[in-house]
Amino acid sequence: MVVLVHGLTGDMEEYIHVRLARLLNEEGFSVIRFNQYGDQPRARRFHNSTIRQHVSDTREVLAYAIKEGYSTIVLAGHSLGSPVAIAAADAPVKGLILIDPTGRPTDRIKDWHTYDAEHKISYLNWSRRIILGEGWIEDAKSFPDSYLQFANVACPVQIIAAERAEQMEYCKRYREAHPRHPVIQVVPNATHCFSEEGTTEALCSTISSWIVSNIEDARS
Repeated sequence: MVVLVHGLTGDMEEYIHVRLARLLNEEGFSVIRFNQYGDQPRARRFHNSTIRQHVSDTREVLAYAIKEGYSTIVLAGHSLGSPVAIAAADAPVKGLILIDPTGRPTDRIKDWHTYDAEHKISYLNWSRRIILGEGWIEDAKSFPDSYLQFANVACPVQIIAAERAEQMEYCKRYREAHPRHPVIQVVPNATHCFSEEGTTEALCSTISSWIVSNIEDARS
């Protein structure tokens, strides 16, 4: 069983998660993907969420998988989903995969948000402006050090970098932090969301091969 954790502003319907889940299914793995927020009537909104809530949600999903009878679970986080997955990996997971991970939130929040003094709001100034709740910002500022948390992860770990993205710096920081210094596996030609032709397939192959080599009975 593989549990996929999406990143900041992402969701379970992103191409990377939909395609990766289908490909992993074809390789014989059960997959769970889920949303940390949404626009459904009873769903938490993005601007009302925090990273710690994302960690709590991930733990609930892991507990659900265990309740359903899955004993061999691999947790895979993409982008900000990597620090979330690291923090949730104190749950009984058999493997942890960082997919083009971002760095620790305490550092990244300084780069991510812009404050609009006129309207008294903070937002992400990416391809479009996305409002960030103040609770999210304060939570990110005090979030535990993801590198130190990663250093204490006991299960097998994998770090995957997208060749054309800008996350290699963080991949190296995670590698240096972990006592086993795992090799960084690079997906050629890929940008951060692995939307280029053939890159999600290469990502799936990288993940599948690693799981088979490192974790027993993960196909279920």
